[in-house]
Amino acid sequence: MAWYHMTGVDQDVVLYTEVRLARNLHAYPFTHRLDATGAKEIITRAGGVLEANGFTKTDFADISRAEAYSLAERQYASLAFVKKSLPHALYLNEPCSMSVMLCEEDHINLQCILAGRALPEAYDSVSRVEGQLDERLDMAFSEEWGYLSPIPNHTGSGLQVSVLLCLPAMTDAGQTDRLMAELLGAGIALRAVCDERGRPVGCLFCMNYRPQAYQSESEALDFIDGLLQTIIDEERALLSTGASSTDEQRTDRIMRSLGILRYARLIGVPELLDLLADVRLGVRLGVVADVGMEALTALMIETLPATLSLSEVHEASTPQADVAARASCVRERMRTVS
Repeated sequence: MAWYHMTGVDQDVVLYTEVRLARNLHAYPFTHRLDATGAKEIITRAGGVLEANGFTKTDFADISRAEAYSLAERQYASLAFVKKSLPHALYLNEPCSMSVMLCEEDHINLQCILAGRALPEAYDSVSRVEGQLDERLDMAFSEEWGYLSPIPNHTGSGLQVSVLLCLPAMTDAGQTDRLMAELLGAGIALRAVCDERGRPVGCLFCMNYRPQAYQSESEALDFIDGLLQTIIDEERALLSTGASSTDEQRTDRIMRSLGILRYARLIGVPELLDLLADVRLGVRLGVVADVGMEALTALMIETLPATLSLSEVHEASTPQADVAARASCVRERMRTVS
């Protein structure tokens, strides 16, 4: 089962948690100087370890453009990885919500993505697979600097944490700019998810963090988890402090969004993200019943352009067909909402 169909802790605010570890092999140049022969050797060597641990290989030379971009939309690969010309391969273990990109920015990029707030669980999963690779492969490592990388802020532990948040209450209260500034002061990037025109959509914010040089991995995880709890508490507190007139207006907006999802014939991605944010808010407030947060997350992921184009409801690859197919898919899913 894909991560976006699963139920997670604090999923009303945290859509997913992703933990990544970057590694490079000692015997090969870094990727910006790596040739095709070296890339294929890395794929063969690391891939053999991964296949022995339940991973399945996807060679990007063997799949369509839509299939490749769908993997990025579902967070199993990065867009930069999808676009690479150097030989590269993805190893996926979907039941464990894990994927490994071979020959992205680093030779090996391991990642685990889990629904909701799940930092320890995601780290344990990715660390376990990294241990299997570390036992069998000679990693580029320095006693002084840690794991080496061509990317300066990957050097050290190679750890990166990403969290996708939905913050409608903080957005409505005009608190997100303050939050971004406070987190930036703590070395954490918080960026709004935007449409192609640069407009924030869906009250969605991606938080990214790499440990400071003085932090151990456990210290970094505890630090980011504590800040995450503070954000969750503040978002929930703001949700419960609205005046009655605001509550009525908010409920009206939620129900209008629900109606559009149920009956619209054409829906673009930015509009859908805004509508889903309202319905998520309605679920949190108890205004919308009989729908889980995981169902709304799955709807968001599965109606992104490339993933939608691979579905049975999509008949032709044109802008009009895209918005019609998306609306059809949304209507079908929303029939379960009372």
